[in-house]
Amino acid sequence: MVVACGPYMTIFCGKYGHVHIFGNDGKRNTKPGTIQRMEGSFDNEQVVMASVGRGHKACTTAEGMWTWGSAEYCELGHGDC
Repeated sequence: MVVACGPYMTIFCGKYGHVHIFGNDGKRNTKPGTIQRMEGSFDNEQVVMASVGRGHKACTTAEGMWTWGSAEYCELGHGDC
């Protein structure tokens, strides 16, 4: 299991790629005491590292790095700023 904490949210990733978020992820404000599972997540890919910023998230698997969230300051690295 991988856990990453940020200023507004926490994510944890299970052994089989399931990513769970609680807190404020920028789009889906989870209610206190509830946890949301991201549909699809990284099914059958083991997440080896995760990071949470102010409005963005990143997970690293054997297949590569995945980023999502706010790209207001180009923090996702997608080249679409």
